[in-house]
This record gives sequence, C-alpha cells and structure tokens, in this order.
Amino acid sequence: MFRVVTSEDAFRLLTTLPRCIPLSDAEINHCEAAGGVPFAADFRRLLRFAGGSLGWLFPNGLDHPSQITALRGVAAELFADSGWALGPADIVLEIDDQGCGMVFLRADGEQSRVFRYQEGVSGPEDTGLVLGLYLAGTLERHLNATAKTGC
Repeated sequence: MFRVVTSEDAFRLLTTLPRCIPLSDAEINHCEAAGGVPFAADFRRLLRFAGGSLGWLFPNGLDHPSQITALRGVAAELFADSGWALGPADIVLEIDDQGCGMVFLRADGEQSRVFRYQEGVSGPEDTGLVLGLYLAGTLERHLNATAKTGC
C-alpha cells in the first residue's frame, strides 16, 4: 500500500513516474495565455512535472492545460440553470460521471485551493485541501489500485 503524506511528497513522486510527461515553461505560458486563466505557482509546478499527461490523474477531466477553456465551457453549460458560475480564474480538474458535479481549483496566492461543486447546492464547497494534498490523495488511490490489479 502506497502512502503519500504531504504536498511535497506528491510533487516529488511525480518526478519518478514514467507516465508523467512534463511541459516546459514556454508551453505552460502559452497555455496560460491561450486560456486566459492565470495559473497559481503550485498548478504551474504540476504542469512542469506532468502537464502533458494529466488524464491518468483526472480521468473525467483535465488531460492537458490546453483544455482549460473547453472544460470551463462544459462546466458553464452543465450548471447554467444553477445560478452559480465558475470564477474567472477557476480551473476545472474533473467533472463527475453523471455531469452533476465537479472538482476545481481556485488560486489563493501561490497555492490553489480545491473546491467541489454539486448541482442543486447554492455554491461550491471548500474541501480544505490545497492542490498538493488533493494530488497526494489522487496518487494514493491510483497507485493502490494499480498495485491491486498489477497494471
């Protein structure tokens, strides 16, 4: 059983996984400018380690930062009748299978806070996690499932 305890553990682990495809600062800057959404330092760090291969981390959402605008559009369409909308700098990580909820990042200085939104609720819920800790949980689930199946 794998145990990832801290944000730093999660980011460090990404440097050792062969399925991680890093992006250069120039590629990250291009995606940021093209999407019109500013990236917090921790999100940029994630992209430097695995930005070209995020789909295995977020299977129902972000696979590459070039998709940020498209995912924001999907989220806006899904939740148009709810009376709530993403903020101008929010980044959708995952949309649940039924399309009635999502997990997204909201920059808070150098870090990104993780929020969850469910249809029918008046607003998003702060999970209490920053990106690194959310990533730690995601990596644990993925690595433990992989260890069980041997794939």
